[in-house]
Amino acid sequence: ENNYFSHYSQDGRSPWDRARAQGISANAENIAAGNSGATATLRQWQNSDGHCKNMMNSRHKLFGIGWAYDASSTYRHYWTQMLSSTSESADRSCYPSREAKFAPVSADFPEEEITMQVPLPPSWEYTPPSDHPELPPTWSIDG
Repeated sequence: ENNYFSHYSQDGRSPWDRARAQGISANAENIAAGNSGATATLRQWQNSDGHCKNMMNSRHKLFGIGWAYDASSTYRHYWTQMLSSTSESADRSCYPSREAKFAPVSADFPEEEITMQVPLPPSWEYTPPSDHPELPPTWSIDG
């Protein structure tokens, strides 16, 4: 928003403040802008000494990645990667239950297809699409 690109949010919060607000600690943040695909963004981070060191740091046990798109902004595509050395699990309070099922969700970007799994309410059933029979019908949240 407002063509703003920084580790600090417009309200002055640091990456660590934002992670803490979500119930987890963070030790590093990588940001990137301009790439429409995850592969190009990963390569951008790999080719930057500081970003690559963040990703390859053996102390980092957890990470999360976010992507945002704004057609009216300078770079249009914005990426954030948060890394943490904590061994605690991320907050799962938004999940409907420990037995929640997951379904794949795909997003087509110009250079690749990204598939991720999102939680389904326990009452939902999921059948894999006929063109992807290799997908398992359900997933469970690990204990």
